[in-house]
Amino acid sequence: MRFDIQFTLGPLDGLTLNGDTSDTDTDNSFAAECFRRTGAGSVGAVFETFDPHLLTSKGSGSTTARLHHYGVESATSYSVSNGAAIVPVLVEVKAVYRGPSDCYAVLRVSRQK
Repeated sequence: MRFDIQFTLGPLDGLTLNGDTSDTDTDNSFAAECFRRTGAGSVGAVFETFDPHLLTSKGSGSTTARLHHYGVESATSYSVSNGAAIVPVLVEVKAVYRGPSDCYAVLRVSRQK
């Protein structure tokens, strides 16, 4: 199933993550992990995340990133009928900034040049 997560306010303001629930490759796994943390788009769910732009740092090493709370304000699901069942095909999630977390994450960045 496809999903879109639209972030409002806070450090991720304006960011939209797109992906598929079956994503396992490294380029889309951040988006898929965020979608899982939203409770698959459960309204009212609060989750922690960090700015994914920190993952695109040049060179190798590690950095500390503060986590931020976002809450699922709304989720719209789209489904199609294949004659035998209704199949979900897309969930659009709107996440709103709730504030900084007291937690930090250590991110290991290793990019090939």
